[in-house]
Amino acid sequence: MTLRELARRPHPCAPWLDLTDSVKSELFPGGIGEDPASLLLRLEELRGREHQVPELPCGIMDSWAPGTRAAWERIRAGAPVVMTGQQPVLGGGPWFVWLKAAGAIASARRASKLLGVDVVPLFWIAGDDSDLPEVASIGDPLSGESLQADFASAPEGTPVGALPWADGEASRLGEGMSRLWSGTAAGSIQRGAAGLSEALRRSLEHWFPDAGLAIVDAAWPGMRASFARSYAVFARHHETVSQALAQGIEAAADNGLPVTLKALEGRTRLFALEGGVRTRLEAPADPEALAQAILGNPEGYSHDAASRIFAAECAFPVLAHVLGPGEFAYVACLGRVQDRLGKRIGLALPRPSLTVLPAEVAARAPGAGHEFDRKCPASPRSLELEFLRRRHPETAALGRFWQDMRHRYLEALGSGDAALNHKLAAREERLLRRRLLDKASESPEEILGIRELWAWLGAGALQERGWTTWAIEAQLGRGALDAVGELIAEFDNSCHLVAEAS
Repeated sequence: MTLRELARRPHPCAPWLDLTDSVKSELFPGGIGEDPASLLLRLEELRGREHQVPELPCGIMDSWAPGTRAAWERIRAGAPVVMTGQQPVLGGGPWFVWLKAAGAIASARRASKLLGVDVVPLFWIAGDDSDLPEVASIGDPLSGESLQADFASAPEGTPVGALPWADGEASRLGEGMSRLWSGTAAGSIQRGAAGLSEALRRSLEHWFPDAGLAIVDAAWPGMRASFARSYAVFARHHETVSQALAQGIEAAADNGLPVTLKALEGRTRLFALEGGVRTRLEAPADPEALAQAILGNPEGYSHDAASRIFAAECAFPVLAHVLGPGEFAYVACLGRVQDRLGKRIGLALPRPSLTVLPAEVAARAPGAGHEFDRKCPASPRSLELEFLRRRHPETAALGRFWQDMRHRYLEALGSGDAALNHKLAAREERLLRRRLLDKASESPEEILGIRELWAWLGAGALQERGWTTWAIEAQLGRGALDAVGELIAEFDNSCHLVAEAS
């Protein structure tokens, strides 16, 4: 399997990567990028910090792959890490989950060479997350078929990593995945997994067996004991954190960045865990009392999106974080928090971003209205109409004729009425669309082909969000994933790459 570059586009993280240096330093005190000077500076910072690497219960590693256990031992021996992660999603989630892990592996290897020290890639499974609708379904873009997981009557707020399947559900989902992505290990991994977190861990071990990838789940017993000091800081300095976060959110918005965090006035950035359910903590009347309660019972508390990164860095010596656009949006709001707490986080690195097309799809795309140097139309219908306009140029001539007649009509009326002009133009557009759809009914095979093309290209050609890793593997073969991994090892991750697989 070989990959040929077709085009480069702006990265999904471009709004953050393209900031001026002065704004970057304000919103990202830890820095963006992996230049040698920044990595060396961060490594020196880590040498002056104390980290409490989690002590995991006996037996928890028994089911891990040998490579996962070996990577964990390297961290326990003091190796710094390049961290990435995702909440556990049915079927391993969209392809960008794989890309995050591959990006962390590539960045850790580059850092090891630059710094002359052992750097370990670490994937953080956010099993504490409790947004069930976001993780309970998965689909195949070509067939349009989807799978929805049924969990055994879990109360709202239950961490998704701890959710048990309903009776027979693991087997049913495994059969569905075997059907959708035949020839892959998706079905067998699903059937043998006790829950979403285990399924994601086993999937990562399957995809990266020899990469030295460490995998942890924030919900594992013993993990929160390592986060406790960070949780206590957020409790003690609740007001300071709230003020700094509000200022950070405002600063990000002032620079035109999309803001995804909310200030949560009167509430903390922590959850209480009672009966296995997470509940947001209100602002404490006695911050020190809450801090002591956390230190005495760390298993009873959990983090949110704003405090999670600080919890991770309390436990692990994080050299850098490989982030997607949503996570960049979080971190951009945390710059003031980092300064107020005196706890700078690791370098922010964009995850790899790319579209890989089969050779036959790449050959069809330009004739179907997709130009590789630009985003494709914003919907399947738009792509379909663009394709039909190219196949039927007579409709364009008809449109020009109607436009000319409209201008003559308005001129004869002596009317410059913009509203009337807009109304007539909209009617012409509807008539042209109808003509094109009539043409489509005469060539259903062509329309099926264009819909398949759309499935590959995805919204804005970012099919990393629309495809699962298993679907990529089923359609292009395991060799495609290996080829992408080799490409990522050398590729500049500040742009989005469009490549053809052959």
